[in-house]
Amino acid sequence: MPLDRPSSRPRFNATSLVVILCVLAVACGDGGGVVRSSGSPESSHSRVFEGPVLVVGPGQAYAKIGDAVARAPEGATIIVRAGTYPEKVELSQALTIEAEGDGPAVIDAECERKNGIWIPVGADIVVRGLEIRNTTEAGVLIGLGPPDKPIPERITLEGLTITGFNCTDSDVPANAGIAAWHAGCCMTLRDNTITYRGEGDQRGRANGIWFKSNSEVPSGGGHTITGNTIRGGWDGIGGETEGDEHGTFDRDTLIQGNRISECLDDGIQVEGGNEDVRVVDNEVSGCASGIAFAPTLVGPLYIERNAIRDLEEGIYDNRSCFKLGYEGEGTIYLTENICDTHGDGLLQSNAGTSPIVSRRNCIDVTGVTIGIGDIRDMDLQEDFLRTKSTDRFAGWDGENYATLRDFQRATGQEEGGPDSAVCPLSP
Repeated sequence: MPLDRPSSRPRFNATSLVVILCVLAVACGDGGGVVRSSGSPESSHSRVFEGPVLVVGPGQAYAKIGDAVARAPEGATIIVRAGTYPEKVELSQALTIEAEGDGPAVIDAECERKNGIWIPVGADIVVRGLEIRNTTEAGVLIGLGPPDKPIPERITLEGLTITGFNCTDSDVPANAGIAAWHAGCCMTLRDNTITYRGEGDQRGRANGIWFKSNSEVPSGGGHTITGNTIRGGWDGIGGETEGDEHGTFDRDTLIQGNRISECLDDGIQVEGGNEDVRVVDNEVSGCASGIAFAPTLVGPLYIERNAIRDLEEGIYDNRSCFKLGYEGEGTIYLTENICDTHGDGLLQSNAGTSPIVSRRNCIDVTGVTIGIGDIRDMDLQEDFLRTKSTDRFAGWDGENYATLRDFQRATGQEEGGPDSAVCPLSP
C-alpha cells in the first residue's frame, strides 16, 4: 500500500492536464476544443476555440495560409503566426482566421495579385488581426462569386490593417480597402485601420470601405461599420447604386465611431434607400465633404453627433459638411452634429431634395451656412449657425440672405436658433 507523503512536485488536476494536452496539440498544428495561451509577449490570457485549430507560420504544419484553409474543416480556427505571406487567400466556408499576436502577420500581394483575401461565397467567416498590403484591387473582396452559388453573408472583419490597396491607382472606387460587391446581409467591419498609401499624398480614386447593392441583388442590410480608422482614397465609407431603393447599405445599418481623413470626395456617403440607416459619432476631417446623403429614397436616415472639421477642397472644387440633392421620399434627421470648417455647411448639390428635420446642430463656416434651392418639407430649428461671410449667410428657395435675422423673417426657419457666438456643442 503506497504511503501518503508530502511532495515538492506540482500537482495537476484533470483540468490542468486537458489544457496541457490542448496546447501541445496546437503546437503540432491541429487541435480541437482548444484552450491555449495567446502567444503574445504582452498577454498571458487564455483563449478558447470551439473547433479544430490549425497553425500557420515558420516551423508549423502549414507554411501558407491557403494551405491551412484547404485542409481546414468547417468551423475551424486558423492561427497565423508572425511573418509575411505572399499569397491571395480565398475563403468560402465558415472559418476563423486570426493573427497569433506574436508580431505582424502580413498578406503581401506585392502589387501583383488583385486581393489579399477574397470571400466569393460562404457565411459566418471571421478574419481578425492580419495585415494586408499592396493589392492591385481591393484589399479584402467580399462577393463576385459564381452566379449559381449563394452570395456571402455574415462576414466579420476585425482589427485588420490594410495598406496600399489599388496600388496601380486605377480610377475605380470599388478597388477599396474593403469591398462588399453584391454581397448579402450582416457585414461586420470593426476596428480596422485602412490607409490608401504607405506614404505620401493619401488622396486617391478608391474608397476605404465600399458597398454595392441594388434592387437586382439587394444586400438586405443589417451591416455594422464601427470603430474603423480610414485615411485617404476617394470616399472614406460609401458605395453604390446611389439612385436605387436598395442602394449602397440598403437598410438597417449602423455606421458609428469611425475616424476618416484625407479623402478626395465624401467622408461618409450614404446614398440610396437608407431605410433605418444610422450615421452616429463619426469624425471626418480633410475630405471634400463630410457626409453625403443625395439621395435618401426610403429613409428614415439618422445623422447624429458627428464631428466634421477642417475640410479640404475636392476634385469638384467643393467643400461642405453635408451634401444633399436628388428627390427622395425618405426623411433625414440631422441632430447635434458639429460642422467647423472653411467652406459651406448644409449644401444642395443637385436638383431635388428629401425632407430634412434639423435640430441642435452647430454649423460654423466661412461660406453659406445653409444652401437649399428645393425647400420641400424642411423643418430646421434650434441650430447654431455662423459664417465669416458678410453677404452669404443662407440661400433658400432661390433667394440669398445676408443675416440670420433676414433668413428667419423670410422663411420661418431657425426661429429657435441660439443667439450665441460659440457653438454650444463645442468641447
